[in-house]
Order: sequence, then C-alpha cells, then structure tokens
Amino acid sequence: MTQNTARPSPETGTAQRVRRYQIDPVRSQVRFSTRHLFGLGGVRGSFAIRSGEITLDEDGTVAVAAVIAVNSFDTGNSGRDVTVISARFLDAERFPDITFSATGISHTEAAAAVSGRLTVRTETQPVRLTVHDLDITDDRILATANAEIDRYAFGVTAAKGMAGRRLKVRLSLSAESV
Repeated sequence: MTQNTARPSPETGTAQRVRRYQIDPVRSQVRFSTRHLFGLGGVRGSFAIRSGEITLDEDGTVAVAAVIAVNSFDTGNSGRDVTVISARFLDAERFPDITFSATGISHTEAAAAVSGRLTVRTETQPVRLTVHDLDITDDRILATANAEIDRYAFGVTAAKGMAGRRLKVRLSLSAESV
C-alpha cells in the first residue's frame, strides 16, 4: 500500500499526493568495475545498499537518500576486500557508510538523470546517475542506473597506478511503497 500524504503545492496551494518507497536492500545492489595494475587487469565487485528511501510528488519532485555499507565491499578476493575496507582505502571502521542524496532530476525522451551528492569518508562530491531502465507503479520502483566515480575526488588515493582510479558503477534498485 502506498502511503498517501498530502502537502500544498507551491504553485497552486492545492494538496498534492506524495508517494514514498523504501529501498529493498535484498533486491538492490551497487556493482562496479575498474582497472588495476596500470590498466592491465580488470576488477569487478559490489557493495550492498544498507537502506534508503525515495519520495515522489505529483509535480515530478524526487527525493532520494541511500546508504551503502562499506564493509559489504566484495570482489571475490578476500585479501583485496580486507585491504580496501581498511584504513588505507575506505576505512570502514571509522566511516561505515557511503551516502547518496539526490539534488535533482532531469529527463529527455531518451533518458533520465539523477544528480546528487555522494559522501565517501569525509568527502562529498557531485555525482550524476544516468537512468537506463525505470518502472514506477504505486507499489514499487525498479530502476537501473550508471555512473562513473573518481576515487581520488573522495580522498581515496592509496596505491596510485596499482588500483584503479575510476570505477564504472551500475546501480540496480528495487523499492517498495510504504
């Protein structure tokens, strides 16, 4: 069931419907790929989404907030995974979450994009997600989106040349109405 809440529209003063969805951590995931060893080798992996919420207004306003669990970092190589969540890279002990909050959405007939702020450790930088598949009903949202992240922009600069600087990220999202 969608929670129907109403708030006045800034333009008309009349009530508008607000739909809220909770991101399902079991059915949602952040996958990434990058290069290492000076671009010679490829690495693929994932992070789990800990929690999140999407709010849609009838006027098209979208609010998104999501939390990614740093210690969920998984490439299938336990030695590498432990190193990446250590203080040398992501420092999961001091900074257990990566957060994203949307600041706007734009769309054309061909695609949609969500602009937002990503916080890794203590650095917050703008990020743009290009939405490729989107299905919204009263009961759920299913979406996939891509982005490219420069880890240096977030102060994660260890192992320059040995570990990839840029990560190609693919978000698979499932959210249920609340």
